[in-house]
Amino acid sequence: MSHSIDTERQALALFRKLLELDTGDRARLDAELAEAEPELAARVRRMLERHHSLTNRLERPWQQEMAQLGLPSQLGAFTLVRELGRGGMGIVAEGQREAEGFTQRVAIKWIPAWQVDAARRQRFLFERDVVARLRHPHIARLVDGGEGSEGELWYAMELVDGKDLLSHCRERGLGLRERVQLLLDLCDAVAHAHRHLILHRDIKTGNVLVDDEGQLKLIDFGIAKGLDSDSDDLTLDAAPMTPRYAAPEQLRGERPTTLSDLWQVAALAYELLSGQPARKDGGLRKASDATMESAVEHAVSCGLDSTRLKRALQGDLDALLERALSDKPEQRYANIEAFCDELRAWLSGRPVLARRHERWYAAKRFALQHRWSLGFASTALLAIISAGVIAVVLGGRARAEAEVADATSDLLTRMLLAVDGGTDAVALRSMNLRQFYGHVVDTAVAETGLPKIRQHEIIKQLAGRSLNVGALEAAERAARKQLELADAHFSAISLEAAQARDSLARISVYVRGRQAAVEAEQLLDQSSKIYDALAMTRTAPFMAHLRTRMEFEHSLWRPQQMLSAASSALDLALELYGEHSTEAVYYQQQLVNSYDVAGDSEKALDESIRALALAELAAAQNPDVAALLDWIRTSVCEIQSRSDPVKAKELCLQIIARLKAADRLMSFGGYEAMYALATTELALKDLDAALSAAKVGEQALISLGGDVLTSVDMARMQSLTGQIHLARREYDEAEQYLRPAFDSALARRGAAFPSVMRLRLQLASAVAQLGHREQALELLDSTLDVSLLTSEDQKGWHELVSQLQDPE
Repeated sequence: MSHSIDTERQALALFRKLLELDTGDRARLDAELAEAEPELAARVRRMLERHHSLTNRLERPWQQEMAQLGLPSQLGAFTLVRELGRGGMGIVAEGQREAEGFTQRVAIKWIPAWQVDAARRQRFLFERDVVARLRHPHIARLVDGGEGSEGELWYAMELVDGKDLLSHCRERGLGLRERVQLLLDLCDAVAHAHRHLILHRDIKTGNVLVDDEGQLKLIDFGIAKGLDSDSDDLTLDAAPMTPRYAAPEQLRGERPTTLSDLWQVAALAYELLSGQPARKDGGLRKASDATMESAVEHAVSCGLDSTRLKRALQGDLDALLERALSDKPEQRYANIEAFCDELRAWLSGRPVLARRHERWYAAKRFALQHRWSLGFASTALLAIISAGVIAVVLGGRARAEAEVADATSDLLTRMLLAVDGGTDAVALRSMNLRQFYGHVVDTAVAETGLPKIRQHEIIKQLAGRSLNVGALEAAERAARKQLELADAHFSAISLEAAQARDSLARISVYVRGRQAAVEAEQLLDQSSKIYDALAMTRTAPFMAHLRTRMEFEHSLWRPQQMLSAASSALDLALELYGEHSTEAVYYQQQLVNSYDVAGDSEKALDESIRALALAELAAAQNPDVAALLDWIRTSVCEIQSRSDPVKAKELCLQIIARLKAADRLMSFGGYEAMYALATTELALKDLDAALSAAKVGEQALISLGGDVLTSVDMARMQSLTGQIHLARREYDEAEQYLRPAFDSALARRGAAFPSVMRLRLQLASAVAQLGHREQALELLDSTLDVSLLTSEDQKGWHELVSQLQDPE
């Protein structure tokens, strides 16, 4: 009898499902088959009979013997205290090991001696090897392993006290953003396995656990497979799967790939967000539509009602899940990392690739993502337009000023909508905030239809704003154009000429560090003389000049000159605006930062507490100061982590709670807050929490400007993440983060800068632990003066050099 492809697929799916049952219960099998179509049921019966003849499973399933088996009292150094679960690939129990001063709790997976034939031994040892080599914060790690006195095979792994992913999110009432953050952790774990050539093949909610601290762990590599293996070494009997989460090709009996794991992750994501399984009646419907079939409790657990949940899933989440769950692997994302990138894009409000074909989608998404930045740009430029219109009315120069207003309006349109003969099809589809400002600056610099003085006004604003959002190269291009326009169209002794020099000095030092030092010092000396000539040394522009001088002195590591400039700027702010002004609060915090980078932590902490008290008092009288509060609190948190990390953590969590409530965690302030929290958790030696905070901080940076590894802030975050991995003794990961951070800092600051020296020591420590002795010694260059390091770091430097020179 011939069978349709659909019948074969349904038969294989039902056959797989029945293998998950206690197949020794013929009555239950018959009941399941009675609900199927007669032709389908007959096909499945023949498949079961063939399987029975090959494995004898239906007559004497080994699970029945397993069910009667008790726990051994001891395996290795561990006492088994309770059973956690049983399955086709073994038994899992909680084990305890008593050591001096503490009790270690683990999860022990084992199979009894009578079950250990050659194939199962090979499979079990492969699984143990997989767990041993997958060292990742979101994969349960191997603790120990061996063979029991009766011939049992066992291994002990990290015990996760928590719930499965779905239960954890439901019971904690996590919103969609928090759920997607957990999915990103899962994606990272799966991607790590794939990079080590391992397929999991059974990603389901029961194999994804979350502990009470919110740390996700992927477990159970019992049916994992090596990507570098040509053979499929698991029979149907030895490789059960969970049909609810099995990829279509797995149900069809085809060879699984990394895209099968991707499908399983997406199926779990679908259920986590919609409350319904991805596959229903053999088909897939949109996640947003599936929410209407879910119980009301699911939407409530997400902090929404059913209508708002449906609306939240419509569009981006629907599209990216639909693509990841495609029936054909080649129609899915290229890998798990690409799916992860899409989830990150959704979190940060950037366009998702799954919708790139939709007309106007990218423009709408970009406008929504950057509504504040677009608001600034349009407000600033519209103000210039308005000035032109007013001049028309008051000055009677209607034609000339109308032409200027029209030209400015045209420039504004090209800046904000990127309609310059081809940009919109590319730029608006994928621009992040830094790229957007790069486009705006390039458009303004290339403008030829405006009077140069009007163009100067626009460029001047864009230089500062570009620096603020981290569009560093664009900021320097704008600053150079600002100087060119100022020198061409204003007097050599003018405020515009001085400010243009300050702007270029500040931005070039920030972007290129010591490489820009000679030019920057010349520019600052020139601007200082101009302020003197204009008798403007007690004015706001000169106060900004002092800030640039402070940053310049920092770049050359001249701490006393830096502190002097910061103190002078603060005195001028107090004189001009008073102690409750935004300016006074800002420069008080700049003084704090100067003490901190100068290495005077005690003075920095005292001044930071003073700055916070001043800011809180000033905010009650001046609403504009409120915008600085979280920045100052974050600074207090970071500095205080060195002396009182418990108190610092409390302050950090308060800041983060406010950012979350305002939906501003994926912002520059969110990055700073998560950096401070990660620093605090590192001081408290809670390394898992530190790494988790650092990852969120990194994601905030990526949401602003993409994965720009050369940016100052990204290098700073990489440095901290590398330190955390170093403390966790994850030396491969530590080197991966510390090396680009060191290279970036070395290029900007030079070899003798204290922070660069500390990075050099940390990188050398990681490299030495990886066995690269000569490379570590080369990093610890004997010609370097280590006196700028703290006494503790100097001691560590000399000890490491001694160990490397005399490895015995």
